[in-house]
Amino acid sequence: MAGIGFELRKIYNEDSLFSKQKAYAYAGIVYTGPMLLGILLTAGVVVLTMVAGISENERDYILSNLTYAIIFSLVITSLFSLVVTRFVADMLYEKKFETIIPSFYASSALMLLIGTPLYAI
Repeated sequence: MAGIGFELRKIYNEDSLFSKQKAYAYAGIVYTGPMLLGILLTAGVVVLTMVAGISENERDYILSNLTYAIIFSLVITSLFSLVVTRFVADMLYEKKFETIIPSFYASSALMLLIGTPLYAI
């Protein structure tokens, strides 16, 4: 995200009439993109369940399961995201590239160990 911020700052500091508006529009698109994808996913599931003829109760059950799966995946990955991102940034700065992939594998394995029992419920 830092790279995006630098590019937005360049656009914001341009000497044109609409540079600030253009920077705000780009920032809005970048930051609302994941939310819009989630809305489209949910709407797509609703349409597919309606086409398949699934009852409203079953549709609500599917949507609640989908919502909880997304919420718990975000919670579990956010536990590791900050720490691993900071570690990778430090290793890139120190040019210790050989430690990056093992940290990815270790954090992925830990997320699987934590997530698998939760998703089985």
